[in-house]
Amino acid sequence: EAAAAFLEELEIAERHALITFYFEAFLGLAAFAAARGDLRRAAALDAAAWHHNDRPVTAAEQPVYDRLIERFLDPARRELGPAEWDRAAADGRGLRLEAAVELARAAGDAA
Repeated sequence: EAAAAFLEELEIAERHALITFYFEAFLGLAAFAAARGDLRRAAALDAAAWHHNDRPVTAAEQPVYDRLIERFLDPARRELGPAEWDRAAADGRGLRLEAAVELARAAGDAA
C-alpha cells in the first residue's frame, strides 16, 4: 500500500535525517489525502513538501512529480477551490518540520 510506504519513508527520514525523504513522503501523502477527499490536508502537505524540500527537483524526477500533481493535486485544488487551497497551503508552509510530520502521519494512518 502506498500510504504505508510513505509512512515508512517518514520513519527513515527521521532516523537518518534525510530531508529529501520528508519531501517525498509529504508529497506522496498529500496525493493520498487528495485521493481520499481530505483536500485541506492535501493542500497543506503539498505546501509543506515544497517548503521543506532541500534540493531542486532534477529533470529525471520532474515527470514523476508532474504526473502526481496532475492526477491528484490539481483535481483536489479545483474541487476545494483555489482560495481555500491557498489558505490551507499557507498553513502547510508555516508548519515546522515536526508538525508537518504529524500531519503526514495522520494522513497515512487514515489508510
